[in-house]
Amino acid sequence: MPDKDRIIRLGLLIFAAIGLLAVLGFGIWGAIKLAAGFPSPKTALTRLASLVSGVTLTRERIAPIATVTVDPKAVTTGNTFTIAWERGGNDENIGAYELTYPCDTSATLQLPSGETIQCNALFNLWSKNSMTLAIISKSLSPVNLPISIYFTAQGKSEPVLVGTGNITVTPKQEILPNANVPPAPKPEPAILTPGTETTNTYFIGSQTKIGSGAADLTIQIVDVGIINEATGIFTHATSVNPNQRAGIVFDVTNIGGVPSQQWKFQAALPAAGGNFTSDTQDSIAAGARIRYTIGFRDLNHRGENTAVITIDPHQQISDVNRANNTASTTIVRDY
Repeated sequence: MPDKDRIIRLGLLIFAAIGLLAVLGFGIWGAIKLAAGFPSPKTALTRLASLVSGVTLTRERIAPIATVTVDPKAVTTGNTFTIAWERGGNDENIGAYELTYPCDTSATLQLPSGETIQCNALFNLWSKNSMTLAIISKSLSPVNLPISIYFTAQGKSEPVLVGTGNITVTPKQEILPNANVPPAPKPEPAILTPGTETTNTYFIGSQTKIGSGAADLTIQIVDVGIINEATGIFTHATSVNPNQRAGIVFDVTNIGGVPSQQWKFQAALPAAGGNFTSDTQDSIAAGARIRYTIGFRDLNHRGENTAVITIDPHQQISDVNRANNTASTTIVRDY
């Protein structure tokens, strides 16, 4: 009997030892997995600092403004003027423009070649953004002529109105001779003496317009201020008081002629954990503009604090001009 009890106790000891080893093994395995899940000290500090500074980011697309301009706005019949149009940022950039004007006035439009553009009909402008035209009026009084520009995207059949510009055409003023007024005496011919010859060379050109060339992202600081913690509404301010969230509003615009690639930006903010890197941002269409508002707390220094925001800091996308990828601003900590 004692032998039997001894065997039972030995078996229990062996079973307990196996259980202890299993528990220890499971504990070691769990510790390894837990350690692997922890971030590096640098990452942990960055995340902790981000929680402290509370960086927030909002994003909104700014609706493009289509414009049609006429210059000059008033001419005498038979003279020329320039009409220009801009659709702003739009996802459908490939297509053709067309021009039309009503027939219910006495004014007609002509090309510089003298060819008449028919009224109440769409005249093809192809992909141009401006054109010089002549205007002819048979009226004895000034006439206002509205000129509308339409755009038909490639693959679409219905034209979309871009906008309308107005021009006023006045008749020529004829000066009738007055028999009661004696003719003015002819002036004596001036004696001309040779002077110093001057030669100048002028270069004719224009600034690059939105919608031409390769993709070109540019950044512009719009405003600085504070963000209401409860509503998220931004208010302009030059200084920040205790317990207020600072805010910076900035625009990113693609002034090139083709959509950009997906991209990121980096903000060096004057706060704990201020090196903020955005998630991947969507492609921006040619001419389109995106407005961002970034908020953060607890500025580093009393007085002026500088923030620097850079588009594509590691140059991972194709961008024609790197000189316009960075913008900076200051905001004052008033405590």
